[in-house]
Amino acid sequence: MIDVHQNEIQQHDRAINDLKRELYLQLKSANQETKSEELIAKMCEIQSEIERAHFQHFFEIRALCRPDQMDDFDSLSEELARIFGKPPLVR
Repeated sequence: MIDVHQNEIQQHDRAINDLKRELYLQLKSANQETKSEELIAKMCEIQSEIERAHFQHFFEIRALCRPDQMDDFDSLSEELARIFGKPPLVR
């Protein structure tokens, strides 16, 4: 289950990186606003798929838990909310 999830996320990450490269190559052109918006929209779609995949992965893990493990899973859920809910670092 973990391998499947990691492979899916890696594929999505590669797709986003490819789109980013294509996006920033648009800077060479005088007017590529339409193309850039299309690339950004595709990146957003893939990021949504990543978030769905992460959520589904942990939901599947929850289904594996025995009743005596649910408190630990609930603690993990709270930790995940903190980790994934952090604002991005400002550089």
